[in-house]
Amino acid sequence: LLFILQAKVQTEPCYTQWFDRDNPSGSGDYETTPKIQQENPEKICSKPISCEVQTINGTPVDLTTDNIKICTVLDGFSCINEHQNGKQCKDYKIRYKCPEDFCKDDSEPCFTQWFDRDNPSGSGDYETVIEIRGEYPDQLCTNPISCEVQTIHGTPLPPPFGTPFHIPFDPLPPSK
Repeated sequence: LLFILQAKVQTEPCYTQWFDRDNPSGSGDYETTPKIQQENPEKICSKPISCEVQTINGTPVDLTTDNIKICTVLDGFSCINEHQNGKQCKDYKIRYKCPEDFCKDDSEPCFTQWFDRDNPSGSGDYETVIEIRGEYPDQLCTNPISCEVQTIHGTPLPPPFGTPFHIPFDPLPPSK
């Protein structure tokens, strides 16, 4: 059994991961775009479209009582402790919406090695994803798009399936 792995298809808006590079213990909480781009060049686009800020607990910045100095996509986010009427800023995180091409993966599908973990005895030959993952950890991607099947001698399945035989991927094993 050979699995064919395809790059993910981007169907949701292209967002970066959340970044929390600072905490409010000093003069404030500074989640600035230039610093984040400098520290994470492969994880953020060069020209973000927008940004989203929330506390590390998930409360959107506009629902907090903090007085915010800066919150722009160009500059990022800054909360200064001395502007908080004797309180400290909350700890914030920021993420960016990027152009779709930043999230797009144009790589070609790739193939795994051939797997043969069962023999045709008893009720059949079961090469299930769950069992293959158990016997070959970290050798199968999370979301295969299809699989190719042939005998251990290299013979593909007979027509009408053709060569190669591609089965739409179903992560659930058949009931035995």
